[in-house]
Amino acid sequence: MSTNIQNTVENTEEHKTKNLPFGHYKVSYSKATNSSEPLYNSKRGDEVVCKPLTQEDYANSWQSVLPQPNKYNKQPIHHWSVTLGQLPPHLWSKYHNIINKYGKQFNPVIYDNIYYYTVSKTEHDNTLLALRKELQRGYNANRDTVYKYVKELDYINNWLVIRALKFLKGHLDNNVAYN
Repeated sequence: MSTNIQNTVENTEEHKTKNLPFGHYKVSYSKATNSSEPLYNSKRGDEVVCKPLTQEDYANSWQSVLPQPNKYNKQPIHHWSVTLGQLPPHLWSKYHNIINKYGKQFNPVIYDNIYYYTVSKTEHDNTLLALRKELQRGYNANRDTVYKYVKELDYINNWLVIRALKFLKGHLDNNVAYN
């Protein structure tokens, strides 16, 4: 993976004293004082402010490990309004249409610890689902079909299209087209 750590983590004194920007969260971790000592035995803790991942990060198979909200961990809940193409890859399996008993369709809300995602419908959803299904075939995916879907999506900026373009160019970091 070639994403620079400074792209996703900030740790400055100025940032610690201010309110966190939307989507950012704090993580405490311990540094071992001795290389043979496990991290959990450490006495010293540091706090790091983490930024949300970008669509490029998701395309490179990154996934945030978000803290769970509880009474000891006072992380703010961040509510994102996204399209299906912007929904992180690991949450696609939780996506489904919600229809009430009167037949009215609602936008689903998907929970991922401190991030809540409301997924709005777009005209591109069926194409995105078809592109994902084709990329799940790995290197057996039909390049012409993938190119047709990317062209239909008009090269919109989301992690799935970025990954499809990398597949078409043959520049995937890991040896799978979709995971």
